[in-house]
Order: sequence, then structure tokens, then C-alpha cells
Amino acid sequence: TFYTDGFRFGAPPHAGWGLGVARLLMVLTGAGNVREVVLFPRDRSRVTP
Repeated sequence: TFYTDGFRFGAPPHAGWGLGVARLLMVLTGAGNVREVVLFPRDRSRVTP
């Protein structure tokens, strides 16, 4: 197909942008850290949520 032919010799130049829901909530709520708005934040000292 036309889309996959562009990847035959490697990836063509491209760029992307994405905003995660957690980061958006952090901005909207004014939280200082993303862990304050995530339901189950990852932490080295926590094995289970």
C-alpha cells in the first residue's frame, strides 16, 4: 500500500506530539506532581496499588 511503501527503506522523517490525560489533569488541577493525579502511581517502595 501507499503508506507502507514509505517504510521500505527505513522510516521517513516524521514528528509527533501527544499529551497524556494525567499531564492534562495535572495542569488543570494545578498539581505539583503527576503522581498526585494518577490513580495508581508507580513508586519503587510500592508493590501493589
